[in-house]
Amino acid sequence: MPPEEQEVQSIVVRRKVGSLALAAVLAGAVSAAPPRLVVAPLSGTLDAGAVGRTLDGIKEAEAGGALRHVVVELALKGGDVKSLMALGEGLFELRARGIITVAFILGGSETGPSTLIACACKEIALGPGARIGALDALGLNEESGDKVRAWAEAFGRSPVLAKRMLDRREGLAAYHVSAPDQWLLLTRAGFEGLAEAVRAKVVEEKELCTPNEPLILDPSNTFQYTIASHHGFVTYRPDGRSDLLLKMNLVALKGEEIKDLGGSRVFGGGAAGTAFAEFCQKPVMRFLLILIGLLCLFLEFQTPGIGIAGLASLVCFGVLFGTGLHTGHVDYWELGLFIVGCTLVALEILVLPGFGVAGILGVVCILVSLVLAMVKNEPSEPLDMNALLNGTITTLLGGLGAGAGVVVLGRVLLKNRFVARVGLIHGAEIAATSEGDARSGGRGKGASEWPIGGIGTAETMLRPAGKARIGGKLLDVVAESEIIVAGTPVIVVKKVGPMTVVREHKRTGGASDNE
Repeated sequence: MPPEEQEVQSIVVRRKVGSLALAAVLAGAVSAAPPRLVVAPLSGTLDAGAVGRTLDGIKEAEAGGALRHVVVELALKGGDVKSLMALGEGLFELRARGIITVAFILGGSETGPSTLIACACKEIALGPGARIGALDALGLNEESGDKVRAWAEAFGRSPVLAKRMLDRREGLAAYHVSAPDQWLLLTRAGFEGLAEAVRAKVVEEKELCTPNEPLILDPSNTFQYTIASHHGFVTYRPDGRSDLLLKMNLVALKGEEIKDLGGSRVFGGGAAGTAFAEFCQKPVMRFLLILIGLLCLFLEFQTPGIGIAGLASLVCFGVLFGTGLHTGHVDYWELGLFIVGCTLVALEILVLPGFGVAGILGVVCILVSLVLAMVKNEPSEPLDMNALLNGTITTLLGGLGAGAGVVVLGRVLLKNRFVARVGLIHGAEIAATSEGDARSGGRGKGASEWPIGGIGTAETMLRPAGKARIGGKLLDVVAESEIIVAGTPVIVVKKVGPMTVVREHKRTGGASDNE
């Protein structure tokens, strides 16, 4: 073989060996950390496709040999019984293989479907506002009902509670027995069937539900939480996913050790992104985001174009609604209502004269969307008035704080030369304008470029931004201070960057328009 061919062949062999070595290293790196935790977020209406993807994802992760925990995040609004039972059976089968399953029910989930899935899991975690019960609302047949009850009993849960959740024909009460000190869960018939000596030891009775009333346990009720936790129906009460992992002692898991079947919803789906989203949904952070967002939105509407204030407002509300969507606190229609409100307000300010129907509707839409973004309720349940009140107070305080902030900025920052120079608040230079500026502005370098001293007419209401016709040209202008009604004569007093600053022109006896 010629030396040239030998050299070429040698290079090819070396490259192949190098590629194989790199592939081996990468394969080793991937296989070095097989998934130990699977997180499967399920929302909306559960169907066969979602069940198949969830079980297939768990099976794929299980093939790595290290899987120990499966957390099913439930934000369900409904689902057909066949799909719910299929997912429950798939999760219950993991018990035989030593995998710990956790049903993490989020606030706002429909109670029945989420409770059915929870019965098939070893542990149950209830997020803020979440409840369990009302299995009878699903309309299960006798075979399915027996299977759900068997799941619950296999994990040591109260068969009385499980049965009552499936059948509402009898009432259920808790009876406090003095010796031994304990609470017994019994129907009226069950209580009557107790021995006389046992009934004599009953010192207190608390009704959980009446006949024909669905049994729903709300952990916000201290007594109901005690009943639910002592009888195996509640294991954790986390604030969010990161808090749940902390309570499960799984916070040390990183990278490939956690497999999120939901993928990236807003911030990448990882632990850091989820922790950030949950942090932004705390009441104090919501208030600050609303306060800063509305303040910047007010400032933006005072100036033409899109400035720093507008971008800051976009970031604040983007974080507020984005993290809300990520954690399940916000629905898409609430985000759409907010966008509609901002659009109506913008149309009222920039296009339509006067403050009329569009502006009022826009403000209402914005406020309502911000309030509802903090209220999560089940469609079949009454409105949570406490959450509604808290959301209303938070929004109103944010709005009042933003209004006060506008006043402070108008009186303090407008006098700051640095603020004026960098253009954070356009009004800073506008307020510094004087009649002397208007008289002298027509001389010097800027005279040929800026229409200083030019007289025209406001084409739209200047509040303070709008349009005016100066020298035959339609210009974007901003009023120096007061609101100027359309049709009012105006005079150009200054040019600040791209803005033409005007004030009302009060004609004198010998004055003439220079249009």
